[in-house]
Amino acid sequence: MIDTTQCRLITLRRAMRMKHVLEKHRAHSRRLVDKSTILVSNRATKFVIQAALLLFRSENPVRVKVI
Repeated sequence: MIDTTQCRLITLRRAMRMKHVLEKHRAHSRRLVDKSTILVSNRATKFVIQAALLLFRSENPVRVKVI
């Protein structure tokens, strides 16, 4: 579970900058992670993260939830 509720602004550009880190750890996540949940504070952030996830093509299911 990843909690981003304390982050004030998450842009698509910032999310895309995380791609190289995710690619680096992709082999480990295939073996160790079944599913993920990302908690966000509003619908706009949910939309940005979902757009980035579509571009990243994650191999495991990722759920984005507004709290």
